[in-house]
Amino acid sequence: MLWGELMKSIYAILLLIVISTLITFNVEGYLEKIKIAVSIGVLKYIVEEIGGIRVEVFSIVPPNIEPHQFTITPQVLYQASTAKLIVIDGHMDWEIKLVEQVAKAKGVKQNDISINLMDYKNNMTILEIPSWTGVSGRNYHGYWILPENIIVIAEAIKNKLSEIDPEGREYYEENFAKLKEEINILNKEIMSLKRKISGVKTVLAFLAEQYIAYIFGLEVASILTIEEGTSPTPKTMEAAYNTLKEGGIILVSDVSSKMPVYNTIQELSKQTGAPIIEVMITMEMGYTSIMMYNIGIINGMLLNRSIKYTSTQANQEVTWIITAMLGITVTIESAYIYKIRRR
Repeated sequence: MLWGELMKSIYAILLLIVISTLITFNVEGYLEKIKIAVSIGVLKYIVEEIGGIRVEVFSIVPPNIEPHQFTITPQVLYQASTAKLIVIDGHMDWEIKLVEQVAKAKGVKQNDISINLMDYKNNMTILEIPSWTGVSGRNYHGYWILPENIIVIAEAIKNKLSEIDPEGREYYEENFAKLKEEINILNKEIMSLKRKISGVKTVLAFLAEQYIAYIFGLEVASILTIEEGTSPTPKTMEAAYNTLKEGGIILVSDVSSKMPVYNTIQELSKQTGAPIIEVMITMEMGYTSIMMYNIGIINGMLLNRSIKYTSTQANQEVTWIITAMLGITVTIESAYIYKIRRR
């Protein structure tokens, strides 16, 4: 009798331990995580910042692939269909088709399983393509890099996650508040650099860099490529060459560095001695780290403007090495600060 009561007590204790362990796992996100797919790497960070331990996020486009050249394969379609939510940038045709196909396969409405950031464009800062390019319209390449747009995107994700997972609403709200605080701190760093370099003339490799120029107040004098895969016109090349000979800089991103125009950029740099500043827009890194890297790389290059640039390879190499070292240092420091802040 006593033995039976003892065994019941042991079973009860074991059951409580199992239940407690399962609850702990669930709270910590080891079970029942919401699986989310994002079209491009930079969106992965925003989702993770808001979703935290309650989500599992993967990027559809690999880091080494230029997003505009991406195509849907059966494997991509299968991977996307495993996600409960798909977050897309919205300005590339393949993204729209992907959501359509997944929704059709699941027999649900597209809005139920996706967030299309273009639905929020009226709440974001979307730049106009400069009229002197001969192309009119709004520039949807790289708009997500603006701090104010990050807030809009994060809020949309917060609201959608709260809808999918009501129990996590308070958690998502807290993470959203933390992100806004981080961006407020980042804006102070941006404004500090902007006061130093505002008005400096720049040649852009592609439209995506227009947003980086806008953030730091750089004056866009020429854009070599307006559409993916196209070559600069003779008129565009002449304007770029003259700008660079007069002391302008070249702005390239991790988007345009994968395009054919990058070869033209390198040649222009050799001919004019102008520095190439390679910024990040789509890397799968934290937004704070991306922007701190951009601040460091731009600041480092422009600090060296007191050195007279020549077309000699040695002079360029020294400058690029100094800039790279500064950029790496800033990135490491920002990552460390970010870790401390999240504790």
